[in-house]
Parts: sequence; C-alpha cells; structure tokens
Amino acid sequence: ELQLRALNMIVKEMSNVIWVLVGPDEGEWDRLSQSLGELRLRDHVFWTGPLPRQKCIDALADADVFLLTPRHEAHSMAMNEALAVGVPIVLTKSVQFDEAAAWGAAKIAAGDGESVARAALEILRNPKLALGMRSAARRFANGRLAWSKIGAVMAERYRQILDGTLSR
Repeated sequence: ELQLRALNMIVKEMSNVIWVLVGPDEGEWDRLSQSLGELRLRDHVFWTGPLPRQKCIDALADADVFLLTPRHEAHSMAMNEALAVGVPIVLTKSVQFDEAAAWGAAKIAAGDGESVARAALEILRNPKLALGMRSAARRFANGRLAWSKIGAVMAERYRQILDGTLSR
C-alpha cells in the first residue's frame, strides 16, 4: 500500500517506471490489482509470481532501486540479497537499519508514500549517486553481511557470554 502510493507519485515524474513484484502474492493480488486500476497504474506494474532462486537474484540485480517499506518486518533476507548484488535500497525507518545508510548503500525514508517516492526518485534521477550506492551496497554486504563476518561476531559474543564479559 505504501509502495503503491509512492509509485503513484514517481510515475507522475518518470512515466517509464515499472514496479516489479517477485514472489507469491500471499492473497493480495486481487486487492492490489483493484487499487492499480483505480490509480491507473496497471501499465507500471509487473508481477512475476514465484521464481526459481537464481531468477530471483537476477531480477534483483536488474533493479534500479529496491524498496523495503514494512510496518513490522525488520532485517529482511531480500534486502541482504539486494545489497549483495549491489542494488541501491530505500528503507523506511521501521526497518531500523541505519547502518546501510551510513555505508552509503541506502536511503532512509519516513513511513509515508511521499518520503519513499522522494528517496527513490533521488536515486533514479542521479546515475552517479546510484552507481556509488551500488558499489557501497556490495562493500557493505561483503564487509558486514558475509557469513564469515557474522560467524566471527557470533563466536565473539559466545566467548563474552562464557567469560561473563558481555555487556548489555
């Protein structure tokens, strides 16, 4: 719903934008389709349905921007995958992942359509910014999200627990 409002604003400034939805619709397609019709956005949305794993990654890699705008979900695997393949991301504050923005890989938007649209448009209009964000996304994923990095942090936390030195 939030992304739909953002798309409506984006299309007014960039009429060639296509919003690609990948994966199952979880029963939402009928409601979404009705909203798309009311907003006259059907020509700007493409739903692939579920895809094999590699095709999902390929679709992410082809994206100009990845939006994560949940009300309750925090750190999503799809966001990690987008970062790993170097896609600039727009996150709402609800994701609580400012670290990606600190690395230059993400824009943080308030939880409203206008803020999300502004952040996405900033990336879409500025190829130099987008290129820098792509590079930062890959660096961030390799530097902070690689399993070897996560494993080292977890091992250190366990050592701290066993030693009684873990502070809250």
